[in-house]
Amino acid sequence: WGVIRVKADKIWNVSAGKDVKVAVIDSGIQRKHPDLIANIKGGISFMPGSPDQWDDESGHGTKVAGIIAAANNDIGYAGVAPEASLYAVKISGKDGLSATSDILSAIYWAADNGMDIANLSLGMYIDPNIYPHIIADETAAADYAYARGVVLVASSGNAGIGSKPGESGDCANVIYPAAIGSVIAVGAIFPDNNI
Repeated sequence: WGVIRVKADKIWNVSAGKDVKVAVIDSGIQRKHPDLIANIKGGISFMPGSPDQWDDESGHGTKVAGIIAAANNDIGYAGVAPEASLYAVKISGKDGLSATSDILSAIYWAADNGMDIANLSLGMYIDPNIYPHIIADETAAADYAYARGVVLVASSGNAGIGSKPGESGDCANVIYPAAIGSVIAVGAIFPDNNI
């Protein structure tokens, strides 16, 4: 229902994402997924091991890639931009955890490798009084990418609606890196439009 809700299908006759390079900064992408294989153009891993080991171990990156660019065919559903070029940028493994240094490396990689969009369906609440250096580092990376024409999109925080740990949340506290000014923060709704 999400593709219909944002009316992406209404512009597919103008553009379905052809020639748009999207870095999916996540847990990798399943290389041979039948609904994605036509759109996967490459990848890199910032995890220990070989840079070409960007296969998805948790499934999260593959799901995200499908929302972005699942092919408009008879398999499953179509993504928002079903002709976009996908690049897996692996920064987490089975456990879904990622190091800030890997996230930073991934953002710089997207900027230095001609990506049009970098998607980060990840993030965390960072207390600016305790970790200002992390916010400064993420801001520098995001601004670097933005200056090179990369549109950065990140999760605003859907568990607790981006609130501080222990709070119920009212969208007042967007998580990082979505809280950075050069990043588009995106939240989630249910089909009934409730957050």
